[in-house]
Amino acid sequence: MSFRLCWAAILLIFVGCGRPSLPSGPPEGWQATEERWWRSGVDTTVAFRPLESLATMGLETGASATAASRGELLVEAVRRSLTPLFRVQPEIIDSLFRRYVAPKVAQATLTEDVEAEIDRLREESYRSLLRYFREPRPITRLGEEVPLIYPDSLVEKGVTGRVEMQVYLNAEGEPEAIWKLEGVHPVLDLLAMEATTQMRWQPAYVRQGNTWITVPSWVRFNIHYQIQGE
Repeated sequence: MSFRLCWAAILLIFVGCGRPSLPSGPPEGWQATEERWWRSGVDTTVAFRPLESLATMGLETGASATAASRGELLVEAVRRSLTPLFRVQPEIIDSLFRRYVAPKVAQATLTEDVEAEIDRLREESYRSLLRYFREPRPITRLGEEVPLIYPDSLVEKGVTGRVEMQVYLNAEGEPEAIWKLEGVHPVLDLLAMEATTQMRWQPAYVRQGNTWITVPSWVRFNIHYQIQGE
């Protein structure tokens, strides 16, 4: 069984859109550099947090492979395999993982196929974490509630590819900062970021007792520009 986080990527196929007016920068109330947009007043040290790996999140255990026990090594392997989920809310996911997942993983019996066993434990761990944490999910759709332009001039030139963004959401599911991680073309990048400012998500929730509360979070939001028929 393959493991996939449901929010990881969005694939869209577009046709040309004539000669629409193109944005020259972020909308009113936003500030920008070439690769980063943020709402005025947002704490950019939080919003643009590096989330590529557990190390960049500041969540490395520091335990050496030679000193760690078999159970500790297995826990760390499963933990690393869940990096995409950790990116959503690093400290909350790490706390939940250590409390509800790590003790069970440490006691797991490995088969000869270690890789398959880690995959199994990863899926089980993910399902366990969903009892206490809900990932943000888009509630608006690109191309429908949120228009996305694909200029004819770039379609004719065959310019295609993916714009990958890290988006910081507030506790209401509204984008407050957008960090372009990978681009396609300056115009398409700008259009993708402008569209992302209009997107809305169901916010992330964390369970506290019998109550679910909303929390800020991060999502990886990818827009694929692909010419219809290719």
